[in-house]
Amino acid sequence: MRQLKLIFSALMVLGWIQFISTTATASTLVAQLKVSTFNVKWYGYKGDGEEWRKVRNQERDGTLLDFMSKSIADSDVIFFQEIADTARLAQLMTHFQMICYTYAFKSDMHQHVVACMKNIYRFEVAMDDNNLELENTATGFLRPVLHGILVRAADGAKLAHLFSVHLKAGPYHSHIRIKQLEALVQYIDQRKSPYPAIIAGDFNNYVTSSVDSRFSDVDYFNQIFAKTSSHIYRINNPWPYTYNNTKYSNHFDHFWVSQRVQLLAQVAVYGACNSDDKTPGSYLNLEYYNQAVSDHCPVSVYVGVYH
Repeated sequence: MRQLKLIFSALMVLGWIQFISTTATASTLVAQLKVSTFNVKWYGYKGDGEEWRKVRNQERDGTLLDFMSKSIADSDVIFFQEIADTARLAQLMTHFQMICYTYAFKSDMHQHVVACMKNIYRFEVAMDDNNLELENTATGFLRPVLHGILVRAADGAKLAHLFSVHLKAGPYHSHIRIKQLEALVQYIDQRKSPYPAIIAGDFNNYVTSSVDSRFSDVDYFNQIFAKTSSHIYRINNPWPYTYNNTKYSNHFDHFWVSQRVQLLAQVAVYGACNSDDKTPGSYLNLEYYNQAVSDHCPVSVYVGVYH
């Protein structure tokens, strides 16, 4: 590997300045977790044409491994989106002693949501379900919410109820995204899980909602989550972008958590989404990053989970 500049190291670990939230209401800290979400553009898709060469070719696995080793490989849990070849991703993540979980889908073109976690954990099906997907959050070819219970293998302690989303894309589909989240919130309220909730992923949100241009998609999402009895709130991420393809940028990737999950450090965004570095071969060079890694940048939070 070519030597990377010091600015890379500084930005790759941006924001892990320790601070303790003053809003914790639970009394017992049961776990401290680094949780990440990462949309890897069409990972493993076997499409035709030159535009898919970097996506299709195994050479991207090498740069993905290298990039993740410098950013999110130390995560306890990573939520992935846009995964076409789930078996290939699972094999890749064994390099980091991680086990991956997902659901079955009938189409090879499907962009799976996948949860990978350190092998000191298990991802168990919730007691009131028989699989890891919430079918009512997806119809047709929409992507379902992936969910399950994070269990510490050593003592069997059930730590948190995890949900990962990849909502309907497109600026004119706000109403579909709202319906998907309403279905998720309905499940959370009906179940009344005893475990803290962590909800993360690619929400495909826009500053101007197609439902009402006076509001953003996130405004609607906050209203939906505010209706829950679990007091779910959005973790603020001050970094402008989590998606950037040189022509268009946005803040698509988010975390919402229940009140028994408390942020312990600033949110980290890795990669080139907020960088203007032009160094050839640098993960902070947006053009290179888009080719070698993805158009999304991974987002990580370090949280305390309380029971």
